[in-house]
Amino acid sequence: MEVAHYFRNLPKENFRRKLSTIQNLSTLKLVDLDMDIARIAFEQLMKYAKIGIGGRDSVILAAMKATGIRRIATHDGVFKKIENIEVMDPIP
Repeated sequence: MEVAHYFRNLPKENFRRKLSTIQNLSTLKLVDLDMDIARIAFEQLMKYAKIGIGGRDSVILAAMKATGIRRIATHDGVFKKIENIEVMDPIP
């Protein structure tokens, strides 16, 4: 959803094509939001709020932390300020 947010302004066919590419990635991992993830998200929010991490971003960070994921595709520059995370920006 992080990248799809930026694709939403594209023509519908371009949006669908790009989203389909993402959905078919073999490395795509979907994580259920449960209480463990929520607790981690609260911790991430408290830790990083001063650098611009908000509620949704903290949930993303929590899911990444819980699953050991260190790479994210996002156009949101705030993730570049987080240690131990590799940001891949698909938006030129």
